Amino acid sequence: MAVNLPLNIPAYNVMSFNLNGAISDIGRKLKWVYNTFVKTGLADIVLFQELHWKDVADMRKAFWPYRGVLRGLSMNPGSATRGVVAWIPGDSTLKGLVHDVCTDSVGRWSLIKIAAQSESQHILNVYAPSTRVAARETFFEDLEGTFDDYSGLLAGGDWNFVSRDIDNLNLNGPHPPDKHPVAEAWLDSLELVDTFAHEFPTAVLTTFRHRNAPIHC
Repeated sequence: MAVNLPLNIPAYNVMSFNLNGAISDIGRKLKWVYNTFVKTGLADIVLFQELHWKDVADMRKAFWPYRGVLRGLSMNPGSATRGVVAWIPGDSTLKGLVHDVCTDSVGRWSLIKIAAQSESQHILNVYAPSTRVAARETFFEDLEGTFDDYSGLLAGGDWNFVSRDIDNLNLNGPHPPDKHPVAEAWLDSLELVDTFAHEFPTAVLTTFRHRNAPIHC
């Protein structure tokens, strides 16, 4: 269907969710995302990570009850782990403006583009390794230079590390996180900042809480 491109990109909201990180029932979490953020008009793009669908047909079945399009799909061909995708709901202000750019081949990242007549932006959706600091550092080192030529770059996803004590909580409160010099240098080289931490440097935003512990994450 042809879309009349606006002169400028309209205002929009991007949200990011790890589909398997909080509860095991992915379908239930997808429904919660829809009812809470999409149905209410709060999200124009939703970035998902850790999809855990076994194939594309399985993923399409999960999204069948909902309107919209999927962009930036990268799945792990070896097993139902990892995976990233962006959902542009049917009522999004960006309907018809979002396009695929490039993805990796193992479900770790994808890049999409929002295009208007006079400007464009790029959104990077990342699911970094969760197991070891060394694995994450290698992952970000391998990304060096990959996105330097893409204008208006925004980055989101599940990076599996934090750089502030206040974001690294246990029963004793904040404590120093593991150092990630390569990953942080990569963010600096792209002039990317943690927007929430920049705007609210002392705030802690909690989402899901384990039912048997007083820890929020």
